[in-house]
Amino acid sequence: MKRIKSVMLGLTLIIGIGLIYNYIQLNKVKEVSISSNYIKYESAEELEKGAELILIGNTKTEFMKREHITTFMSNGAIADFYTLLDFNIKEVVKKPSDFSLDSSKMIKIIEPAGFITKEKIKSEEHNVNTIIKDETYEPLEKNVDYIVFLKKNDKGQYGIINMYRGKFELNKNINPKFHSNEEELDKSYKKMKEEVLKKYSNNIEKIK
Repeated sequence: MKRIKSVMLGLTLIIGIGLIYNYIQLNKVKEVSISSNYIKYESAEELEKGAELILIGNTKTEFMKREHITTFMSNGAIADFYTLLDFNIKEVVKKPSDFSLDSSKMIKIIEPAGFITKEKIKSEEHNVNTIIKDETYEPLEKNVDYIVFLKKNDKGQYGIINMYRGKFELNKNINPKFHSNEEELDKSYKKMKEEVLKKYSNNIEKIK
């Protein structure tokens, strides 16, 4: 009887370990960083001139649950990627004449990061769920207030400009963690963030 119980316990453990392993494999996420060419703005003043729309607000959606768009070339290589983010508007700082805010006070904006499920990846070598983004960019965090600088693309969608220096947390003590050139990027980000928070301090005060 004891032997039967031991065998059953052993089988249960094996099955349990197998299920855990399969769960980990199914939910494994790889992160790929790339270098992008984009127009760079080096000061808060330049950034304001380059942006068509400046908003203060947040998102209520976690990154993985956002709308991720990826297009592929005929050979399976990635042609384009981005994420559509529901941004809840608390304050409009700058807007073009044709911009109107509906009763939901929400807008879909593009951020330069994407998530691709392994089912969409044709390469067996990279057959794993993948986050792909610019090496300097970190997606907006859920329930954190930001000021974001946006510009329209040729499809009429507003997207974040200036990569990691195109969105800033309103909390002075919160800064993103960079995975490459950390010291240089951190210094550059903090300098511009200080300028931005000072320049738009009156707008920021309105949402407190």
